[in-house]
Amino acid sequence: MNGDNTDIQTQVWQCLFEPHLYNPSRSTGIVVTCGGSSICFTRVQDGEVLLKFDQPNAEKPLDLEFTAMAWTTMSLDPAGNQKTNILAVGGTGSMVVLLDAKAETFVGSFFTLHRGATCIVTALVFHPKHPSWVICGHDDGHIQIWDIGTYDSSYERLRTIAPALGTSHVYNMVYSQGHDLLMVGYDEGLFAWDCPIGSGIRNGEIVTTMFHLPDIDDVGSRVDSLCLLQDDLVAVKCAGNEYIYMFAISEVLQTMHSKTRGVNNAYKLTIPASKILKLRWSETNIRCMSMGADQISSVLVCGDDGGTIVVYSLAPYVNGKVSSPLTGGKPIDPVQPSLILPWPQPEDELLEQTKNLQLTAHGTCMNGSAVSPGGKYIVAVTSNNLVFIWERSEAKLIRKGQRGISQ
Repeated sequence: MNGDNTDIQTQVWQCLFEPHLYNPSRSTGIVVTCGGSSICFTRVQDGEVLLKFDQPNAEKPLDLEFTAMAWTTMSLDPAGNQKTNILAVGGTGSMVVLLDAKAETFVGSFFTLHRGATCIVTALVFHPKHPSWVICGHDDGHIQIWDIGTYDSSYERLRTIAPALGTSHVYNMVYSQGHDLLMVGYDEGLFAWDCPIGSGIRNGEIVTTMFHLPDIDDVGSRVDSLCLLQDDLVAVKCAGNEYIYMFAISEVLQTMHSKTRGVNNAYKLTIPASKILKLRWSETNIRCMSMGADQISSVLVCGDDGGTIVVYSLAPYVNGKVSSPLTGGKPIDPVQPSLILPWPQPEDELLEQTKNLQLTAHGTCMNGSAVSPGGKYIVAVTSNNLVFIWERSEAKLIRKGQRGISQ
């Protein structure tokens, strides 16, 4: 990172596949990663780093660390014949930068608070019905909704959502389009907001719901990762718990008898254990290891603090070939991993020669992971400045190359 090919200190926090402009079921074959003050675009087919962005304003450099990203596809004409992908990247100092993937350049930036603020943008997601609305979560628990307009003009803050019930640190956010539901992972658990759309976003009522997972105490239910396997299927990971929890949002919302008003007029909805599918994962207390999922192949992946990637092939549970709570079936035993990808043991001669160090799995966290549309590629990023790429070859996954890609 930052020009040092032997840097093994920088955390790479997130990886995302760039969406195809005109076919959401495809990818461009480019994965973007962020960590330190850098954003890298890498071609997964051969691992070549095509683009690298650092400070958006070299004349007024900031002590930046990028920690969160989100893609949106925006139309450049009323008919939608011309489109471009915009990447929003947030991090320290409450800063969000915008990159135009087609133009290969920064197109704007804004501070959710003010220049010099200590607040960190820890999570980003674009509203699926409003491609110019970016939702920003922060490490103090509050959420802001911004309209970036045509992305190269002025930016407008539409709404601020205060921390729910004294919550702190937004770890992850997903938005279910079918339910118009923003779901957020906090230190204090899983919360959701039934967000108004259109003109109501500024001052309409936002209903707060706390989802209570039956196996997890209210204290210590740190939800540090969320992802949508389908628009109606959400996966929830809690640091310190050995399972990943999956449930159908529609199935849970039907249990309205258990949804009661609580503190500050917020709802509390206890998720019945019978509605949950458990995936066996890890008992680590280390937080901020994010899941990744592909809606086409129904593959979900998550790394751990031992340098491995756990893979779940969930298509039989999603399509109902295997009866489970995801499709209204009875509870079943926890699902075991379909595949565990071990630490790839990369070789770095330069690092070994200059610093007499070797890259090992000990103390290495897989901070983030992603699956390409169709499940051909899996990408993971680490706490020691590496990016790993696996390619599915026939019935198995093979690692691309001998070593990771340093940011």
